[in-house]
Amino acid sequence: MAKLTRPTHITHGSVLDDLGFSLEEAAILKLKAAMHRELLGKAKLYTPGELAAIPKEPPRRQAG
Repeated sequence: MAKLTRPTHITHGSVLDDLGFSLEEAAILKLKAAMHRELLGKAKLYTPGELAAIPKEPPRRQAG
């Protein structure tokens, strides 16, 4: 049976704060993670075929 060990550090709050990121960097990473979670949630509403049909790049604007 494996020996149980105690953790050497317990995170209070966000792990990003514990990793030494500045407040600004941590805020940016948290925003990106939230946007990624939101995108994945929306993607679950579609089939793989529907997702493949979505254009990878926005249409180019024509100078008018």
